[in-house]
Amino acid sequence: MESTIASLSRSWQRMNRGLASRPKLFRRAPTSAPARETNTFSLTKELRRNAGMSAAIVVLSILILGLEIVAHAGFPHSAWRNENSGARPSQQAVVSQALAPSHCGSSAEEARRLGCLFDELSFAWQAPACYDKETIDEFQAAGSWEFFADEYSAEAVPHDQLALTEEPVHVTFRFHIAHCLFLRRQMVRLLLRGAAMDTHLGAYRHTVHCGKTMLNKAGRGNDRHTRAPVIYPVCKPLQDWKS
Repeated sequence: MESTIASLSRSWQRMNRGLASRPKLFRRAPTSAPARETNTFSLTKELRRNAGMSAAIVVLSILILGLEIVAHAGFPHSAWRNENSGARPSQQAVVSQALAPSHCGSSAEEARRLGCLFDELSFAWQAPACYDKETIDEFQAAGSWEFFADEYSAEAVPHDQLALTEEPVHVTFRFHIAHCLFLRRQMVRLLLRGAAMDTHLGAYRHTVHCGKTMLNKAGRGNDRHTRAPVIYPVCKPLQDWKS
């Protein structure tokens, strides 16, 4: 009995040794520590790359959505300005939106009948919506401006007679320069307010003329070669200038 048990034991041991000696086809190859660290780093890097790309896609989608909203609804610039600065729309701007182009005729008598006002800065009859009292007052306070019947006259035309004359007057070159500078100030103010602008101020050729005049001012401050005729420009709402 004991010999049988011993024989079975030896057979079992031989079987185990045979199984142990066979190659394990599906055994995983051992991985070194550096290789494991490299694999971990590559996986982390890939995850970060994917996360960054996902974030970029989200941000781009939000920007596109915002642009589409602005395209359909418009940018609320005026609302932001009013809420943050407390600024209110200019009354002059509101008036110009409902204003039709208007003129002051072709004579002082007709201009007064149409309710127009004489503007010493532009030497023009202006419709009320284009009469910029603020800039005109600043211009008048900037110098003792004189007007002459011709360039050789020694006697100036009284200011209260300017609105009555139908004939051109002569002014100094210094007046001409100041006229150009204050008209640029007036133009910026009107644009900021969204107010009406007359066709003399809004004419590009007049801006070019003023630029050339100021570049040739040396030594000519007091000469009276500048001839200033009375003009009757049309007063136009700002939106009409865009068309």
